[in-house]
Order: sequence, then structure tokens, then C-alpha cells
Amino acid sequence: MEIKPSSWLEDEKNVRRFPVIASTLKSLGWEFVIITDEMMNRGSLLNNVKLLYRYAKIPLTLQNLIICHQYFHSKLPIPLSTAINNLQPQGIDKPILLKLIFLGFLKTDLMTQVNNNSPLYLSSQAYFAGSGEND
Repeated sequence: MEIKPSSWLEDEKNVRRFPVIASTLKSLGWEFVIITDEMMNRGSLLNNVKLLYRYAKIPLTLQNLIICHQYFHSKLPIPLSTAINNLQPQGIDKPILLKLIFLGFLKTDLMTQVNNNSPLYLSSQAYFAGSGEND
């Protein structure tokens, strides 16, 4: 995710770079997103980025990832509170789920305030060998 001033998007040289950067990152399994300073000030995006950043250093284990992948793999979006209630017995709490959103393993709508009703779903980039069509 790149955060740039709106004026930066008006420069033709910068705009020509986007497809090259996006293609390169996509080949590595990443998604390229540019957010302008104006977009950050609208809605809840800035607050959500600040919230999720606080969970960046929460430790994760491979077991956490496996449990979450199995839980979200074949499900429609699940409210954060439901996921917490279902996964707490397996050691997955709210900080871990927010860290997984921060990492892009889980997705939600960051343009609305992240709360207990926020729908979570597995990122299309989150897969393991042996989990299906991606192996």
C-alpha cells in the first residue's frame, strides 16, 4: 500500500509506473494499492490503518495461520465477533485476527470502521500447499 498526495497521481510519469509495479507485485502474490492523502482523511481508513498497525508486532505461529486458514477457507464473510467466539478455544483472539488483517491474510472493508461486526474473509492470496487448486 502506498500513500501519496493527490497531486502525485496527476504526474503522467508516476501514472505510467503503476501497471509495472502492480504487475511485478502481483507475480509475487501481492496486491498494489495507492491511497491518496484525501482518501485517508475520508471515512475510517486512516483510523483503521492506525488500529491495525498497533497489532503489527503481535507474535504469530504457523499453527495460528493453519487454524485461521481452515476456519475461513470455505466460509462466507464472518463477523469479527463470531470468529473470536469460535476461535478463542483454539488460542486465536482478537489481536491475532487484527494482525492477520494487517498482514493481508484476512480481508475486511477498511473504508468502514473495523469493529465486532466487520465481516472477515480469507484473502485470495492466503493458501497453503495441499489446500486445493493453488498447489
